[in-house]
Amino acid sequence: MSGCAEDPAAWLWFRVGDWNFAIPLAAVAGVMAAGTPSLIPLVPRSVGGILNLRGEPLPVLIGGALFGGREYAPGDYLLVFEHDRRRVGVVVHEVRGIEGARRSAAPEHAPEGPSFVEWIVCNRETLGLIEPAGLFDAVAALLSARVAADTQGEGSCQHGF
Repeated sequence: MSGCAEDPAAWLWFRVGDWNFAIPLAAVAGVMAAGTPSLIPLVPRSVGGILNLRGEPLPVLIGGALFGGREYAPGDYLLVFEHDRRRVGVVVHEVRGIEGARRSAAPEHAPEGPSFVEWIVCNRETLGLIEPAGLFDAVAALLSARVAADTQGEGSCQHGF
């Protein structure tokens, strides 16, 4: 894989469903095989759960729920992101590697996505660059919205993963 050489920063590239994403390597605390998360009361299993990571609870979200509101099956890899002493795990389908990523004009057909993702074209493919602070704000909002919806009878609590 050859990266976009104009940005000297390293980015971790990964895939969720049909879309490619990259996050600054400085925000990545770990990459491992995805385990089976335990339940979080009032959070639908399509959104995520919780894992024990070295003796500490780690909230884990399904990448499709976080990046596009799509219902994707859980992936094979767990990425652990860290920002301002907060951590979250995100289950993704593929880890592509570490490369550079140059900011460029948006692609002609940029996908709809969260505000913390900037869509660019890099190596002739559409790539979503993730802004870590925005990602953590979205995680908090997603979990809060799901819990609020479930407590108002609009959804179902998790009963099994």
